[in-house]
Amino acid sequence: MIIIKKIIDLTKFELIKCNSLIAQNFASNRINTYESALLYKVKNNIVGFLGISHDNYLNQLCVDFNYRNRGYATKLLSTACDILVDVVYLFVDKNKYTTEKLVNFYKKNGFLIKYENDIEYKLFKLCI
Repeated sequence: MIIIKKIIDLTKFELIKCNSLIAQNFASNRINTYESALLYKVKNNIVGFLGISHDNYLNQLCVDFNYRNRGYATKLLSTACDILVDVVYLFVDKNKYTTEKLVNFYKKNGFLIKYENDIEYKLFKLCI
């Protein structure tokens, strides 16, 4: 089940779990800069997270290692598009060992590269 919540409305438990997921997958945590989040829950356990900024930027998509390759990240992206119904953006860091895999994943989900520089790719998708 996917739920959307404003960051300020996350319970203490939800915030701890989201921070844990982000820490497993990213060097820095920017959850306090997001307006809202999509949480993927399995049996009341948060296994996926996607931050959404006020300007339709998707941030720090992550899924618990034990729940990967089950389509949860794809479902989070699809739900974000259903909710936002506009152009959505995201960045992919070029200095990760998973960069190529991530860019291919986003392309498979309908994102296109808007630009790239030495540091990152900026991708976008028109959600209608």
